[in-house]
Amino acid sequence: MLKLCLISSLIFGIVFQSNYALAQNNKADLKVQNVKSSSIFVALPQTIIINYVDENLHQLRTDIGVRVRNVQTAEAIQRHLPSIQNFLLDFLAKQNRETFGDEKKLQALRELAVKKITKILHKESEPAEIEALFFMTFRME
Repeated sequence: MLKLCLISSLIFGIVFQSNYALAQNNKADLKVQNVKSSSIFVALPQTIIINYVDENLHQLRTDIGVRVRNVQTAEAIQRHLPSIQNFLLDFLAKQNRETFGDEKKLQALRELAVKKITKILHKESEPAEIEALFFMTFRME
């Protein structure tokens, strides 16, 4: 079940990431894409790596993307990327290993992360129309 969830997230990530990458190459395309499509995908540029210790040392490596409703929110995420990445790093580090193995817990984690990122953007008086958060890659060792 976890493999299916991860594969689905990866496929969504690839599709949305390629659309956003194309749009990023030309700002005019980004605006056109926003009119044609109901959402824009923003891939966070850095892989998040977290070490967990139980009986053994484990490592989580993940790339994250956020689906937003408009260009203004995509640009706001880019402007506040350090705060968002710091939040995600702290937030994921506080989770336990079991959270990442349970599909329902993982979905709840994504939803809570969206609410927290929205709060970060609102605090900065930025638009915050975030639809979803995706784990584009997800590897637990």
